[in-house]
Amino acid sequence: MFKSSFSNALLVTNFLIIIILGIQQLQKQKDGDRIQLMLQYQEDIIEDQTRQIQRMVDHSKKRVGREFTCDSGHANAGPDVQPVTPAISLPALRIDLKLRYAVYRILYGADFLEDSVLSIIDHVDRIFIFWDDTPWGNVKFARYQGKKILIPTKIDDVVQIAQSLANRYPTKVVVEFDHVTINTNQVTHLVNDRILSRFPKP
Repeated sequence: MFKSSFSNALLVTNFLIIIILGIQQLQKQKDGDRIQLMLQYQEDIIEDQTRQIQRMVDHSKKRVGREFTCDSGHANAGPDVQPVTPAISLPALRIDLKLRYAVYRILYGADFLEDSVLSIIDHVDRIFIFWDDTPWGNVKFARYQGKKILIPTKIDDVVQIAQSLANRYPTKVVVEFDHVTINTNQVTHLVNDRILSRFPKP
């Protein structure tokens, strides 16, 4: 009787072990299937997003009618370059569908203006150079390059250099006089009052 009970218990134990091992094997298979499904789902999402991006690029090219530039960042230009948010943004891809404007406010600067403009001329759609012959605050004189210069006497040839650049790049460089009496909200004034009133919004 004891042997029979022991044998039955042993059979039941072995049977339970087999069931447990079978369940574990099924669980591993289910986990593997779940991982495989997740990977396939991610691949499908990537393929779908790639197709959507390609359709957007093709559609935008047809609308704008020009090639796009893909780069990794804005040029380090020096003046107030107005960056724009790209229409499509991925870690390794940026396609700019909007305009880029660069804005200069100058009183003098003949020694650097041309180099600065030429360093960004290929990275923006238009450059605006606003010049003035009188500093803010009704200043009567300025010291420049060791000399005392009475205002509004011409300080240097920066305006001529700016105009020369506009003649060389007539579709890109705009040179205009702009005088204000205070130095607050200069970018807002130049962009809203002088640029956006006549040119497309970037």
